Amino acid sequence: MNENRLCRIFGKRTDLYILSGFFLLNLIWKLLSVNVVPVDHDEPFSIFYSQMDIPAMYKYFAGKENNTLFFECILHYWTKIFGLSTIAVRMPAILFSSATVIFIYKICRNNYNLSTAIIASILFTFSNYHLGFSHEARTYAMFAFFVSTSMYVFLEFVKKPAKKNLWVLSICNIPLLYTHFFALFIPFVQFLCCVFRKDLRTRIFGKYIQTCIITGIAYLPMFFLLLNRFTHSINGSWLGPTDFDGIFNILLAFTNDLKFFWMATLVFLAAILLFLMKKEKKIQQSCPK
Repeated sequence: MNENRLCRIFGKRTDLYILSGFFLLNLIWKLLSVNVVPVDHDEPFSIFYSQMDIPAMYKYFAGKENNTLFFECILHYWTKIFGLSTIAVRMPAILFSSATVIFIYKICRNNYNLSTAIIASILFTFSNYHLGFSHEARTYAMFAFFVSTSMYVFLEFVKKPAKKNLWVLSICNIPLLYTHFFALFIPFVQFLCCVFRKDLRTRIFGKYIQTCIITGIAYLPMFFLLLNRFTHSINGSWLGPTDFDGIFNILLAFTNDLKFFWMATLVFLAAILLFLMKKEKKIQQSCPK
């Protein structure tokens, strides 16, 4: 993709126009099919309990739900304004899903190039797997939004560990952790990056610990829910132990179709092979003859 040509056409606002286009495309694409599947699965759970007062909701979630109640709190006030129609209860998920493409684009644009950003945004936009999440009145679309937001801010923080970015990262990770208990995995991965990469360990490790402390203090109201659900889930839950078939089905869902799964697998293996060949060539060139 000719980046210079696009910049000549759109000028300095190239990224703004592309981002606006992808956001609108996501919004329209997801609104067109919002009523195709009726309210089903776990959606009635979220809709029903979002009608409770927040203290009553917290008490219930402390004993029976494996997610935090942030999304249900948003849905609580949203439905008071917009009602309980199918499109109304699913609109927050559609908005979060549509906004996710912005940060996917920016992560790729700022760390790779324009072509990568556009390809990644297209793949996300037309992912059947995420389309399903955008049509579900549950926390998952919001979870994806805050994961992409957190990783975008973390990568910016790595490049420029200023105090402003430290606070922005902390502010992004707080709603992320309130979205789903699995969100704890994201700061943990960021922490591992700061530990195992020498350049990050010397430059930003101490500052990242500060963000962890800020985020941890803000997460204290949810700590009781986390501890309670962990002690219950450790003895088993409605999910059985996974196996290779389960992992295969997850990868298949992400690639939409079996033939695309095998195509993606072959491309991935080819990329690894090329990487190893280039690395071997560099080693040979650097060795004295």
